[in-house]
Amino acid sequence: MHLRNRVAAGAVAILLAAAVGGVVAAALRAGAEQPGAASSPDEDLAVVLAPGSSRTKLVVVDLDRRAVVRRIALRSLATDIDIDERTGLIVAAQTGGIGDEADDAVSIVDPRTGRVRYVTLPVRDPASVVCLDGRAYVLHSVLTTGGLVASVVDVASARVAGSGRVPDGPGLWARAAGALWAARVRGEQGWDVVRVDTGTLSAAAFEPDAPLVSGLGEARGRLVLLGGGSGAGPGGPASVRLVDPASGVVIASCTATALPYPARSAAQAADTLVVGDWGGQEPETRRLAVLDAETLAPRGVVDVPGVPCALAAWGSRIVVVERTRGTLLVIDPISRAVAASIDLGTGELPLADVVVADRARR
Repeated sequence: MHLRNRVAAGAVAILLAAAVGGVVAAALRAGAEQPGAASSPDEDLAVVLAPGSSRTKLVVVDLDRRAVVRRIALRSLATDIDIDERTGLIVAAQTGGIGDEADDAVSIVDPRTGRVRYVTLPVRDPASVVCLDGRAYVLHSVLTTGGLVASVVDVASARVAGSGRVPDGPGLWARAAGALWAARVRGEQGWDVVRVDTGTLSAAAFEPDAPLVSGLGEARGRLVLLGGGSGAGPGGPASVRLVDPASGVVIASCTATALPYPARSAAQAADTLVVGDWGGQEPETRRLAVLDAETLAPRGVVDVPGVPCALAAWGSRIVVVERTRGTLLVIDPISRAVAASIDLGTGELPLADVVVADRARR
């Protein structure tokens, strides 16, 4: 992500509704709730977004030691995070609450020290964020005649670097193949996926149409379109398409019949692509599909001890947030076995996101 694991709109609405009547917390003193000692640059860390009813914590896990090393309290509800690979910093979209309770910032977090900085944006209600080449591209839930409002933040200096409009769409936003991508609905004819110019935020001429796009990502330098087709589940089963980012040609496609809902998240680990369909629907799926990253041929199914709601790659393995008990699972997609289960100390989570800061990215 980056296969971003974007939170489902329905789940976000439920979470925000729980925050109504609460006051968005005033800016906290920069720092971690439980700072602990600074982490070594040689440690691989998973950072889990763990939202509450009106505020969010980032739970930082040392993957080598299989232990939580700090919990970083953010000032308001955050619904999405991404990692800036240049600096190793985490950027969170501070959505806040509803209406006047909406926040107007992103937080920039150093997961190795717990330091937090806030950047005030020109518009309220940031909903999702993607980091690319040292900048954070923030999509707001504010629709104008020119499209959805977006802000651009320079991560290292923690300053707003620009703003603009992006094509109308459902807020799907991803980094893949060194570019920024968005999806938009095109009437009854399906959806377009567009490359977004990072300088002007305008849509470039790349528009493969698709019947449904519920997630975007990357595998082997190619764009991954996640969606659903006709079948047993509502909008399912899951479908995955691998697209050449230069030409828009579909290289491979697959229907993951093990997943009853449209595919929403994926992570490439070694030569596999692991796909999930969590979007808050009932009954919740308790498995992940494993595909060949080159051909999308089925490679098996991971039976998860619980509900996998977010995932990210960690070298040849994946890390998965299991939401009903609040655990982080380390899974080998080749053997399809759970190698470790780490208690996040959060209890049940309404939704989550996870990114990995590892040695290979520095």
